[in-house]
Amino acid sequence: EGKAIHLPPLACAAFNADFDGDQMAVHLPLSAEAQAEARSLMMASDNILKPADGHTVTMPSQDMILGLYYLTTVIDGAKGQGRVFSSLEEAEMALDKHEIDMQAKVLIRLPQDFVLPKDWEPGEVKVVDPEPGSPDVVKEERFHDGSVLFATSYGRILFNGTLPVDYPFVNEQAPKKRLSKIVDDIATRYSTAQVAVTLDALKDLGFTRAPWSGVSFAFSDVIQPPELDEYIEKYEGEADKVNENYE
Repeated sequence: EGKAIHLPPLACAAFNADFDGDQMAVHLPLSAEAQAEARSLMMASDNILKPADGHTVTMPSQDMILGLYYLTTVIDGAKGQGRVFSSLEEAEMALDKHEIDMQAKVLIRLPQDFVLPKDWEPGEVKVVDPEPGSPDVVKEERFHDGSVLFATSYGRILFNGTLPVDYPFVNEQAPKKRLSKIVDDIATRYSTAQVAVTLDALKDLGFTRAPWSGVSFAFSDVIQPPELDEYIEKYEGEADKVNENYE
């Protein structure tokens, strides 16, 4: 509506767009040759890397990072920690029934084509509220058919679902810096088309899950330093002196 330009969130960094009233020029290639050249040289999907240093210029930011950070965070003692599932579908069903938390570390049996993290070694997970007669610790293991009982959270399963199928599983928290390294690594391993698909998937997942985090802050969360009033009074006095000398 109106004359506002709708810019995809992932393209904002490349244009240094911050949505505070910036103006942007619109160029219209008229000839067929100019249009073909623009498509081949100027498409955002073909300009993912910075020419200066080779890092990705198209990166998730703000709400996207919040949603992805929430998904990849594991909370010790969360509801359902230590439960064992025979498949992803069973774990998803338990999540839908509120039997496990999105951020609980659970054990899921994954197929043999599942790509484990490079440094993976079988570990163990403490069970929260085990049933009478059940073990209070469950161990990861690899089975004879190649499948593996893997400890992770369902949130991390969703996060890794946006990455290329043959990319090693990221079983750790992904704040902004870690996310940047993951995207840079994917950009060096895969084609620009695959990187664009991955970035779009990360964007959609981050936006979708950000509200789930319930993160908000109020004025009371902004803590005022005790010496702030003293500093303000001091420098307002100095500003008054400068104004008096000028006048």
